[in-house]
Amino acid sequence: MKKVFFANSLKGTLSNREIFLIYKKIFSSKDDTVIPVSDGGDGFLNLIKFIYPSAKKRVFKTFSPEGEKIEVETFEFKNSLYIESAKIVGFLNVKDIFKNPEKRSSKGLGYILKKVYKDYKKIYLGIGGTTTFDLGSGSFEILNYETLKLPDSEILIDLKKNKNSILLKNLISVCDVRSPLDGKYGALAFLKQKGVKDEDIKFYGSLFKYLAKKYNISGKEFLGSGGGLGFFTHFAGGKNISSWEFLSKNIQIEKLIKESDCIVIDEGKFDDQSLMGKINGEIVKRSLKYKKKVFVITGDVDIKSKNLKKLLTFIILDKKSKDYKIEFFKKAKILKEIVDG
Repeated sequence: MKKVFFANSLKGTLSNREIFLIYKKIFSSKDDTVIPVSDGGDGFLNLIKFIYPSAKKRVFKTFSPEGEKIEVETFEFKNSLYIESAKIVGFLNVKDIFKNPEKRSSKGLGYILKKVYKDYKKIYLGIGGTTTFDLGSGSFEILNYETLKLPDSEILIDLKKNKNSILLKNLISVCDVRSPLDGKYGALAFLKQKGVKDEDIKFYGSLFKYLAKKYNISGKEFLGSGGGLGFFTHFAGGKNISSWEFLSKNIQIEKLIKESDCIVIDEGKFDDQSLMGKINGEIVKRSLKYKKKVFVITGDVDIKSKNLKKLLTFIILDKKSKDYKIEFFKKAKILKEIVDG
């Protein structure tokens, strides 16, 4: 049986690199193919290192979402630079996810972009796993845009270019979701995981709707990704693409699926957000299109489609486990017993 394993990160527990190595250890047949993947957030640089083994590390000093000094690694290959947004504005750089989420800033990303935008033909920014939702206001300010923010907050409510504003026409953002800025499945759908209180989400949803109408971008794909970093990319002159498009250009991902017998993915929680343009959702969509058997190793399942639940085989991780690496290894061994008969 020809099997393909797409090793994705489990946020806050295991990196796609760690899961990649577990799969490689257990499934060592010549018919087994293991590929590290990323939506654009956590694990994006691990994916880049897999695609371009000779890529060189470049480290920058910048700021966390809370303004603390941090060092961030990136990779450069030929005339391109690869940046992972989660390493700058991600969860590991925030002390308390529920404390003042509206005051977190993306300026740390802006500092790096301002420093390098003249040095590379292309700058790839992996968007995902962010704790900010300032719509890029911090980065816009560093790049000399005029911004207006909500009082006592970093949340953008108005934006203007001037003669000193820096355009990033060489910026290509690889987005974890296709979500627009506005709407039920827009940026507001991801606010709760960034620590925003339930009673505040409706207000921010109204704000995003207002901004989408003001800038004539209502329903435009990708602009709600990364807490509005897709919006930032768009207005700074860059281009947003899906993680599927990026992988398709660098790895023959659809061909791998088409020629396999069995597909395995993993995700911390497999829910309806997983199907909103995220890489695992796209893999599932193509796998079912080609009538492949699909296994999902996950900590939780919460999808509305009963039909989809029937089509997928779930292997559930014990969320109470004290060692997630051991727990994942155990479940991968169970998977091997299932697929090998």
